[in-house]
Amino acid sequence: MAAKILELDTSERKGKEPNPFGKPASAFVGKPAKDFEVVNLKGEKLSLAEYRGQVVLLDFWATWCAPCRAEMPHLKKTYAKYREQDFEIIGISRDMGKPPLEAYIAQEEITWPQYWDADNRICNLYNVRSFPSTFLIDGEGVVRKTNLRGHRLETAVAALVKENAAKKAAEKAETDSQ
Repeated sequence: MAAKILELDTSERKGKEPNPFGKPASAFVGKPAKDFEVVNLKGEKLSLAEYRGQVVLLDFWATWCAPCRAEMPHLKKTYAKYREQDFEIIGISRDMGKPPLEAYIAQEEITWPQYWDADNRICNLYNVRSFPSTFLIDGEGVVRKTNLRGHRLETAVAALVKENAAKKAAEKAETDSQ
C-alpha cells in the first residue's frame, strides 16, 4: 500500500517541481553575462560592465575549497601570460569571512580583483552551487565557456584573446579608413 502511494505521488509530481538548483552553468553559454556592481576587497567599485572589450574570467571559489586551491597555480600562470592582452580575472569568493580570504590572497600573491560574496548575491545571479565554477566571457560580454580548468582554460583564453584582438584591429582599421 505505501509503495503504491509513493508510486502515485512520484508519478503525479514528476517534472512539475522547479529545479532547486536553477540553470546549469552551461545554460549561460551564448548569452550576455549578467552584470553586477560590487565593492572589491580593496574598497573599490567593481562592475562587470567596466570590463567590456576585454576577455573576463569570473572565478567562483573559496579558500576552504581544495580543488579551488589546486587550480590557483594554473590561474596565476594564465593571468600572467594574458593580462597584458585585455584579459582579466574577477575572483568571487564564498569564504566564511574576509580575514581568511585576505590572508590567502596575500600569501599566494593573487593580483586580480577579488570580491567577497558574503550574501551569495553574485553566486545566486549565476546559479553557482559548487566550487570552483568559472564563466569565460568574451569582449562583447557574452559567456563563451564555463567550468574550464588547467590547460583547457588556458587554450580557451588564448583563443578568445586572439579573437578579441582581431575584432579590435578590424574596428580600428574601419575607423581609420573613414
